Amino acid sequence: MANYSDNLPQALVPVPLHISRLRERGYNQATLIAAAISKVSGIPILGNVVRKEHATVPQRELRFKERLTSLNQAFSAHKLPNIEHLAIIDDVATSGATLNTIAKALKHSGYQRIDGWCIARSKNNEIKLGDYATMV
Repeated sequence: MANYSDNLPQALVPVPLHISRLRERGYNQATLIAAAISKVSGIPILGNVVRKEHATVPQRELRFKERLTSLNQAFSAHKLPNIEHLAIIDDVATSGATLNTIAKALKHSGYQRIDGWCIARSKNNEIKLGDYATMV
């Protein structure tokens, strides 16, 4: 974040889990990561901006090409006033499908700039986020 401090996002948005997955797991790893980033940076977390509308097959169980379409229509988002720049927080980016799908929902809700922040990313696959987000 040191190189990024001139234009930090106004808020962090952890990748949401479907309620059934959250109950099964007992925690949301993206929320834990966002909490650690927030503690260090002072950037607030908006945990209610994006919602996972229906349960999907875990991305780790899908082939690369299946990941790109498995999340279509899985997320919805709503716009909060006076916030234009968000960072989506995820643990691992393999295909970019989760980040891209959420970024698309956020853009359609009216947010102007969406960044994708993750702890790890796949080395073997090129992650393409399209016109919706920037991988940071």
